[in-house]
Amino acid sequence: MARVRAFVFTGGGALGATQAGMLQALFAHGLQPDVLVGTSVGALNAAYISSNPSIAGAEALAGVWRRASRSLIFPVRPRVLLLGVAGRRDHLIEADGLERWITGNLACRRFDQARVPVHVVATDLASGNPVVLSEGELLPALLASTALPGIFPPVRHHGRLLVDGGTSADVPVLQAEQLGATDIWVLPTSGPERDAEEPKGAFEVLLRSIGIVLGHVTRDHLAQLDPETAVHVLPAPAVGDLSILDFRRTEELVREGRRLADEYLHAWSSAPRPPG
Repeated sequence: MARVRAFVFTGGGALGATQAGMLQALFAHGLQPDVLVGTSVGALNAAYISSNPSIAGAEALAGVWRRASRSLIFPVRPRVLLLGVAGRRDHLIEADGLERWITGNLACRRFDQARVPVHVVATDLASGNPVVLSEGELLPALLASTALPGIFPPVRHHGRLLVDGGTSADVPVLQAEQLGATDIWVLPTSGPERDAEEPKGAFEVLLRSIGIVLGHVTRDHLAQLDPETAVHVLPAPAVGDLSILDFRRTEELVREGRRLADEYLHAWSSAPRPPG
């Protein structure tokens, strides 16, 4: 039976630039995906590369990240912020900046226009379960997958109220396996050393706490995979106390993402393979 290779993209906000470098390395080593699965910012990268799965596409994606900024994607408006804090709105930041960034860079408008099948993971706010979106318009699916709870507004889509896919499946390996993947390549956004320094401020404490919970969930999900499913987790750069809202180190993240992935792939390609 033919193996099915999936590229699986995790969440991570501004750290998603790392995945552009990883993609450059994967394509340079001749690895092509049969399916793309992404959650949160990883869904944006998966959707972008689905229209041009090549080194050129990955380099163009890096350019998209170089043009990104906090003021563009997370525009803070005092009135919206105050209404959110007062409990009169369900978000602190409007998603119009994020929407403009997505529509200004995305070649595909619908799932069926992708050259490689792409699947976007969001979270059903009512049940807390992950939801895989694979049909129709890409924009509402991507806005749902990146709707950081409390930060961006939830998205009502196909009768469900959806929020960021990272809250239920930050590393959507189970979803990839359910879609038929037998070889899973995980593209994380940061290395395990990220939590070395203490968080600064209430928001960073919140994000760190969520990250700890998601780490436990991810390990549980990896343990549930079929033993026959091959999983490769690419190494990601240690980012210290870099915030997921900080775009100032994009160039470094792209460069390190490619370098670390290149090293991993060189070792993988030269390792002996079992017969058959």
